[in-house]
Amino acid sequence: MRRLALPVRPDAYGPLRTADGTCAGVPAGRAAGMGLETARDGAPHERCLLTTAEGEPRTELTASFGPYARAEFRGVDDREPDDQPSAELPFHRRGKDDLQGWTTAKCPDGLALFTVNPVSTGPVEEGVRRPAPDLAQEHAALKEFATRAAEAHGCSAPATGR
Repeated sequence: MRRLALPVRPDAYGPLRTADGTCAGVPAGRAAGMGLETARDGAPHERCLLTTAEGEPRTELTASFGPYARAEFRGVDDREPDDQPSAELPFHRRGKDDLQGWTTAKCPDGLALFTVNPVSTGPVEEGVRRPAPDLAQEHAALKEFATRAAEAHGCSAPATGR
C-alpha cells in the first residue's frame, strides 16, 4: 500500500482573531469568539464553525462551489422553500425565524453558494434558555467569510442584498 501526500491539515480550533484558514477575518460576536476551521486550499466545499469559548457550536458557515453548489440549488433536502437557497434569489438575510441565510457569487465554474446556519445542540432542558441569535454578527460573519472564499476561488464579489 502506498501513502499519498494530500494537501489536508487537521481541523484547527482557536480564537477567531488568530484564524488563518476558512475562519480568517470572521468577526467574533458576543456568543461566538472561537472557530473550528480548515485550510482554504481551493476545496469545492469549505466550512467554518463558530463556537463559544467552551467549544459549544453556535453558527456554521459554508461555501459550496461547482457541483456542491449545484446540488444545494437543486434542493436535495427537506427545508421549507423560503429557507432553500435559489439561484433566482442571490441573497437572503437570515431572520430570527429562518433556518438559514445565504449569498451567492459568480465563479468560473458557475454560481457559488455561501450559507450561515445556527447550530442546534440538541433539546433544551426545561427552564433553560438558549441564547438569542446574534443576527448582526451572523450577517457580518457571512459577509466576510463569503468575500474571502469568493476571492480565493476567483469569483465575483458576493451579492449583498438590499
